[in-house]
Amino acid sequence: MTNTKTIELPEIPKEVAEQIELLRERSDVSEREMALEVPEWNFIIRNYIGKAEPNATKYYRAIVNGYNTEKSPKEQLREYYDNLPVGVHAVVGNIKRQGVRDTLDILGITIPGVNAPAEETGECEDDDERSSEEF
Repeated sequence: MTNTKTIELPEIPKEVAEQIELLRERSDVSEREMALEVPEWNFIIRNYIGKAEPNATKYYRAIVNGYNTEKSPKEQLREYYDNLPVGVHAVVGNIKRQGVRDTLDILGITIPGVNAPAEETGECEDDDERSSEEF
């Protein structure tokens, strides 16, 4: 009988994950040193850690154990949209899907697979390409 412990990886923002990888590429320091001393120039990580104690804990766990990146708002909306029921008997789901498409069109936001043709990769982009004014 083996005693296996599963480690749950923390979810961190994409920007923080990119900065962790940048630090790994740019430095010869150990993960322990990365966790203990964030360079002053790295304001993205410093701001993230400084917002709340749980963020600091997530950052340290991400350095040591690895991480998952949080879904962007567009990815979350795409997942919501994809999970709405469709078809003849899914009237409420169909109405909600149309409401999502109409809202995105009004805001000038395009999400492949929702209010634009799906891309071959099946992923939605993070870049917010708004044709209207920023809110």
